[in-house]
Amino acid sequence: MPGDAEVRAATELPDHPNYDVIIIGAGVSGLYQLYRLRELGLNVRVFEAGSDVGGTWHWNRYPGARFDSESWTYGYSRFPGVLDEWNWSEHFASQPEIERYLQFVADRFDLRPNIQFGCRVTHAHFSEALRGWRIELADGTVHNSRFLVTAIGVLSAPTLPRIDGIESFKGQACHTAQWPTEEVSFEGKRVAVIGTGSTGVQTIQEAAKTARHLTVFQRTPNWCAPLHNAKISAPEMAEIRSRYDEIFARCQATPGCFIHGPDPRSALEVTLEEREAFLRSATRSQVLESGTATSATSSQIGRRTR
Repeated sequence: MPGDAEVRAATELPDHPNYDVIIIGAGVSGLYQLYRLRELGLNVRVFEAGSDVGGTWHWNRYPGARFDSESWTYGYSRFPGVLDEWNWSEHFASQPEIERYLQFVADRFDLRPNIQFGCRVTHAHFSEALRGWRIELADGTVHNSRFLVTAIGVLSAPTLPRIDGIESFKGQACHTAQWPTEEVSFEGKRVAVIGTGSTGVQTIQEAAKTARHLTVFQRTPNWCAPLHNAKISAPEMAEIRSRYDEIFARCQATPGCFIHGPDPRSALEVTLEEREAFLRSATRSQVLESGTATSATSSQIGRRTR
């Protein structure tokens, strides 16, 4: 550990920590972290690689993208007033609506002044002398902070398939995590989709509507169920709003994955091997019926096996 003299010398340098907290990412978690830390009176800066808030819901704008659990279970439960002010239009909200929701939250609580867009963090180092973090951006600028919060999530690093010759493909190719902002037309084209996870299932259903020929490459069959999506009327939204305390209490008490059948143990007591065995057995079924379907998330598997 550095001595007091070294610490004093470091903090007198021009590059001593200039923020209390730096947050990487302005997605769902990053926005909430910003709100809470700013409430504590801390000087906070968010660096976001995208051009707007939303994280996953900013980048993943592929055809058919939507949330695969009930919309109202996905909203913030602790932002004052938001539950009373925001009306969900569908039981399973589409990407544009979720992105609008996060933009609404950012504007409602004036979070944008603390967010720097178009900034990709390339390096983060903890300095013992500064007792803080040195953050370097892609443009070479350096910022320092006492604390660092990485709110990049698990879906922020796109992975391209490792296929020989992919770099020489001359046709149009799109990655669902980096979908073009301009419209992509499948009309009359031969289309191939690689993967049948939730993203693949959603994309396939849209591409199939207009493509001349559609080929799907699947490694492992996924477990899917009919979506049964529907619009939410004003009276239904009012009824949902009246039950928010009950809804969020149930969400908090519901582990992400259940072992099939009654089990008195908490989610923390279920072993990793048991979870993996359950998920393997739950993914052996194909799509249950034709029509709109959703790939099951772990929370959906839990609800369907209780």
